[in-house]
Amino acid sequence: MHACIHRLENWPLLSFLEKRQGWVSSRVRAASSQGQRPRFRIPDYLHLGDNPGQAPQAESSSSGVTVGRSIFNLIKNVVGAGILAIPGGVTAFSQSRAAVVPTVAMIVALGGMSGYCFSLIGRVCAATGASSYGDAWSKTIGEKTSWLPTSSCTAKTFFACMAYSIIIGDVFADVLAAFGAPGVLAARTNILCLVSALVLLPLCLLKDLSALSYTSIMGVLGTVYTAAVMGIRYFDNSYVEGGRFFAGLAKDARPVFSGTGAMNSQALILVSMLSTAFVAHFNAPKFYAELKDKSVPRFNTVVGSSFAAAIGLVVIMTLFPYLTFGGASKSFILNNFATSDRLATSCRLAIASSIVGGYPLVFMGAKTGALAAVGISNPTENQRKVGTTLLLGFFTAIGVLLTDLGFVVSFGGAVLGSALVFIFPTMMWIAQSKKDAKWGKPLKGWRRAEIMGNYVISALGVALAVLGGGLSIKKSFF
Repeated sequence: MHACIHRLENWPLLSFLEKRQGWVSSRVRAASSQGQRPRFRIPDYLHLGDNPGQAPQAESSSSGVTVGRSIFNLIKNVVGAGILAIPGGVTAFSQSRAAVVPTVAMIVALGGMSGYCFSLIGRVCAATGASSYGDAWSKTIGEKTSWLPTSSCTAKTFFACMAYSIIIGDVFADVLAAFGAPGVLAARTNILCLVSALVLLPLCLLKDLSALSYTSIMGVLGTVYTAAVMGIRYFDNSYVEGGRFFAGLAKDARPVFSGTGAMNSQALILVSMLSTAFVAHFNAPKFYAELKDKSVPRFNTVVGSSFAAAIGLVVIMTLFPYLTFGGASKSFILNNFATSDRLATSCRLAIASSIVGGYPLVFMGAKTGALAAVGISNPTENQRKVGTTLLLGFFTAIGVLLTDLGFVVSFGGAVLGSALVFIFPTMMWIAQSKKDAKWGKPLKGWRRAEIMGNYVISALGVALAVLGGGLSIKKSFF
């Protein structure tokens, strides 16, 4: 990539991109000038700071962020577009309505464990004064291996961009089909390439992304609205045989229910998806540092409330669509809904808007990590433009070739989610506890039992990374 950047610095297309970037930038500034300009902030759920794995800048507030606001912000962190792949993950082990029982149990268990590990990071920061995920690792495990959380955070942004590209192709194709666009224009590959070239590229080339900070709120509102629509369609029986949208469904999208809800090894695919459904842990230090009158009990209140709300939303957005489509649930559940369903089309528009607006913010972390990997820490203007174009082209190509959102979510969750959510936090807390014991704070009673539990969670995370990742590859490609 480094060689390509130097060879393409004088690429003729750059002049066109620069002009288009200026066109978009002028309109972004015009839009933001109508009200108070929001301060730039990468979405909390993917914020990597100045460098992947480093702390984002804290808000300049002497009083800090209240518990209520922190709860809302953390819910925005946790809830992401990957939630739309979970109903398809249930079909990996069952096509029965009875599967909702073990599914809810897994959602609650994984969500609760994720919340506990999020709390562990805050406790590590309270004990060490760490200001970032990477800093917490360095102060507990050691600086020599600090590349592990850093590279994992960067890889997470890569998987997020790949998932976004897949969703953009699916959503825009269905939206255009719903509005009667010609088949050539509505073709998934064509529309993904057009959106990437004409919309995403100019946005990703912008230097000031402050006007896009609204997209995290849009994402939450769009997700809640989509959950409501899924509930409406379940209760009004529009997709059962004889319902008003049933005839318009493709055969592979029509509801299928059979077998039992018994668990089997394929359930690990769903577990892998759930590992990334609650990932926000690399931003835990920021939440602890910015909390007003911060203390571990107050931080735990924020964590408990936020994860409880996120668990509830995941349950709703898994059960309603799965109970509607059963074994036919697709890896991107909105693909199941008929293009003639206006409520579903409005959901697609809401999700598409939030993803297009949020893509550049996520892309920034991926680009920073990619340039750093090839030895470019302070890119020139041309290097920035060429690097952006090449990387966006890569993600677009992945979106064209790989249409299975479920694989990206499950494999990324198994490998990266298990590391960032389960393995790394427990390793840091175990290391900190050992230091406490060495400094004269004996580990007794519940503290010793907690350490043993942390070893178990860490081991489960390793097993999930290996087995879940392998099963995800096997299901999608073999």
